[in-house]
Amino acid sequence: MNLNQATKHGIRALLVLAHRGRPLTGHQLHHELQIGHAVLQNVMNKLAHAGIVESKRGTGGGFCLAKPAARISLYDIVTALQPFRAEKPPWYKILAVVMKALDGISLEEVGK
Repeated sequence: MNLNQATKHGIRALLVLAHRGRPLTGHQLHHELQIGHAVLQNVMNKLAHAGIVESKRGTGGGFCLAKPAARISLYDIVTALQPFRAEKPPWYKILAVVMKALDGISLEEVGK
């Protein structure tokens, strides 16, 4: 299973947010990760829409995790950022196994 660039960027951004433990602006994430502003904004918007991050406005605002890293699975991240379609056997069975495995791995575990 290959992860697309958006998914890789999303995982990296989430690991930075988990490590910092405080909101970071898009600008701060851009400098930390060296990801283009438009690409990063698209990724963060998808993660916010999926309920993985929250966006806070104003002083001290920015992006932060919407829940503890231990409660965010790789399945959550991948399904938010990467569409999968496996319509023919045996691929849908293989995809189901892979997705189940991703559901058992938390962002916290990835960051260790």
